[in-house]
Amino acid sequence: MNRHFTIAIKSMNKNRITFYTTILLLISGILGCGTSKKEKREIAVDTAKVYLTNTACADAISVLEDAGRDQKDAKYLQTLASAYACRGGYSALTFYGVNLPKISVTQEQIFGSLTMFSTSGMIDPEDADYNDLLLAINILAYAGDVSAPTVAARAEVFSANEAGDINLQNLYMLFTILGKYLFYYGNSDPSTGTKGGGTAANGNPNGFSNGCFYDYNPSNATLKALIDVARASGTLGSCTSTATGSPKLQALPNANTVKRMCQGVVLLNIFIDILSNTTLPDDSAMDSVGEVKSLFNALCSDGIYSAYVGDLCNMRSQISCETNYATAPESDKLEAYFFIMFETLFN
Repeated sequence: MNRHFTIAIKSMNKNRITFYTTILLLISGILGCGTSKKEKREIAVDTAKVYLTNTACADAISVLEDAGRDQKDAKYLQTLASAYACRGGYSALTFYGVNLPKISVTQEQIFGSLTMFSTSGMIDPEDADYNDLLLAINILAYAGDVSAPTVAARAEVFSANEAGDINLQNLYMLFTILGKYLFYYGNSDPSTGTKGGGTAANGNPNGFSNGCFYDYNPSNATLKALIDVARASGTLGSCTSTATGSPKLQALPNANTVKRMCQGVVLLNIFIDILSNTTLPDDSAMDSVGEVKSLFNALCSDGIYSAYVGDLCNMRSQISCETNYATAPESDKLEAYFFIMFETLFN
């Protein structure tokens, strides 16, 4: 009896979603040519939200894209980002209910804890879920058709409430995509969040053996000496003197490596920008992550490697990063950034 009742309820819910979607689409059809672009987007947003309640991600994307993008319509952009994130396997409910509680309360373990998210598994640099989530993040990062994807730039386009909602939605997706990035290139053990500890037995299927993100070999002799000493000190977890880098981050200059390293730089910088300039919810996990901004700023401006990072700590454009840091001596800055950020904050 209970089983049949549950099946009946599920069927009713599905039928209700189909009914509501049909009504919204009929309204859209009836209004037809007499409907303004704004009204079409509003109908599309309402329809997409119904689709998203049933995880019909592709349908939500289709109806939103058909309505035409408006870079200054906050509700439309947030729903569009949600639709692409949905297709990438992201769910706000999963983030809050399953993954947020896993975030460590110590600075040294925050990055490792992100790799323990249920959504962090990734098996290819061009992973479809990763790319969909990256697209969703960029939709919100460039909301308002801003030239620089910063909190300050978006604040000039949207109301305080709209900008705040955009920033927080993007922050939660950034947590998730950084978990994927760190898991993959850091060869993480997803059960403990340990860098360099990934094996098939503990749930990391990639078969990598790297203990560092990259095989650091900058052209600047002083920078190389600093990195070699740090690796020999044993303070960077698995990134020791004998550890190798990710096989998917081959030695620079290499177009794929530049693209992938720049993704890490840009994602982390956008993440820090939001952390530094947005009011966060009153949550203990958020409080601990908020402290990362102080460490980040210290590493960028006052640390012993800061002179070698250049302006990469302010780089938030993938295109500009790939264009400007592809070859030595500028590529040394990519190595310095990766070493002080990813090896130091994830050990």
